[in-house]
Amino acid sequence: MAAGAQTHDLRAMVLDFVRPSSAIAVALLVFDFSVHLGFLAGAVFLEAWPLKLLCAIAAGTWAARLFVIAHDAAHGAYAADVRLCRVIAYIAFLPSLHNLSLWGIAHNRLHHRDPNVQGLNSWSPLSKQEYDGLPLPRRLAYRFFRTPLGLGPYYAWERWWKHKFFPRTAVVETHRPRYWADFALVLAYLALWIALLLGAAIWTDAGSVPAVLLWGFLLPYATYSYLTGLTVYLHHTNERIPWFRSVEDADRGDQIALTAHVQFPLWYEILSHNIMDHPVHHLNPKIPLYRLRAAQLRLNEVLAGRAVIERFGPMLVLRTMRRCKLYDFERRCWTGYGGSPAPAAAVEQSR
Repeated sequence: MAAGAQTHDLRAMVLDFVRPSSAIAVALLVFDFSVHLGFLAGAVFLEAWPLKLLCAIAAGTWAARLFVIAHDAAHGAYAADVRLCRVIAYIAFLPSLHNLSLWGIAHNRLHHRDPNVQGLNSWSPLSKQEYDGLPLPRRLAYRFFRTPLGLGPYYAWERWWKHKFFPRTAVVETHRPRYWADFALVLAYLALWIALLLGAAIWTDAGSVPAVLLWGFLLPYATYSYLTGLTVYLHHTNERIPWFRSVEDADRGDQIALTAHVQFPLWYEILSHNIMDHPVHHLNPKIPLYRLRAAQLRLNEVLAGRAVIERFGPMLVLRTMRRCKLYDFERRCWTGYGGSPAPAAAVEQSR
């Protein structure tokens, strides 16, 4: 059976999970936004630095949870009413400072239509020839981004700043008013955030301006960026997952083969709003996050050995980074910086 027909059958199989609830949607949004703000306050006003650090990390983690809510709402999957979804998306994107209109271009329009196409998606790999042709600073940046420490900086610079904050000509073909209106909204929220922190530093005993900005903004946002960078990296980077140089080269009929299901402990699945149950989301983006885990479990049962399933651990991240450095688009395999195929890819070719 062709990949397109198989995908159609699988979509039909998970249709009963497309049951959004506006009550659940609003309750989760209110809870997560309240917790996020509470942890921000703790990071600023608590005195003991271990507690401040814990709160700053938790605030960033809850910003990531809100980002997942916004992601679902932007797909129109989160609540039963499409207009409510859009309002929720605007609100939930604010802590991560994302422009909803630009997100719709980069994620909904490009990523879901053409996943794993070089230049259209996060963590697009370079070929050895392309990598060798870069100037030294850009080669060093490429290497750094594909290390454990580079996950957060990659997302903050390459994805958020370049594609999802303000309308750049490289991102939008025409500058429409809604792009700038959404940018103004995000900028206003950022200004309010910084103003409140400055007020806490000046008019309370929360600490000096640099200290308050560190605890109340920089550390939470760095935590959010790191968690998002790690998540996006694991979704589509694996020695068994192919990438394509162009839309024409891509096998657009089989979304399942282009994403990994990285299984985390249940507590992290709950904490992350099931964002790692990613293959079934690509299969049907209308499944809300609170039904995603059940849908993914059913999909795994049907796919059997066809699915790319990994169990999360530090060794998985290190193994993936060791094997998935560059990509040979002609041989369809990951390579090292010297051009040699990754071990798993070499095994697959020998079968």
